[in-house]
Amino acid sequence: MTMALSSTSTPGAERAGAGAALLQLENVAKRYNGKVAIHVDRLQIAEGDAINFIGANASGKSTLLRIIAGVTRPSYGRVRRTPGARHLRPVLVPQSGGLYPSLTLIENMEAIARLFGVALPADDRAIPGLFELGLHELVDRRIGELSGGYRRLAAIATAMAMAPGGLLLDEPFAGLDPQKSEQLRKFLAVARPNMSFVAITGHESEAAGPGFGRTLRCADGKLLEGAA
Repeated sequence: MTMALSSTSTPGAERAGAGAALLQLENVAKRYNGKVAIHVDRLQIAEGDAINFIGANASGKSTLLRIIAGVTRPSYGRVRRTPGARHLRPVLVPQSGGLYPSLTLIENMEAIARLFGVALPADDRAIPGLFELGLHELVDRRIGELSGGYRRLAAIATAMAMAPGGLLLDEPFAGLDPQKSEQLRKFLAVARPNMSFVAITGHESEAAGPGFGRTLRCADGKLLEGAA
């Protein structure tokens, strides 16, 4: 689980009706061993954005999400965060990991809440995601004992328990069965308006669900211009 700053809009100029700008990437790229993992000519992120970055494996979408989050520094280019973004508490949930396998779900939430300086509700029913994602009967199970799908949902619920201002999910639907995927879509549709922004990554076939009006495509290490 990682603190960061993010929200997202289309490449190019500010879109009509967008909220206040939060973050802007200009001519940003990340190289690994001399190879460009992702290059972005321009990407602006505004209040209220909900974006689904799609692309094949190794297309650069996960690296882009980590740059937006502030977890990965670009090799070159400018990432500008506006004053309006500095009060946010963004959280990045990686594709895997992020929780302590030897601790139970509730122990993970309590430990990470201490790191974030957040007080968890005394009643489990008031913790976002536990009931909505079918985790309420698993709060006393160790994370390492859960299936891959439930570990992914547990990490998302833990992130939501931190009351994030922004949420970044790297391939949240990967490995989920249809029932769990639908639970997550419904949960995000309800939770999204309460955050300044949400950005997720996924493959072409992974529909983000209601509230994600914008889909941007990554291909061959580039964020494509003109994505709708």
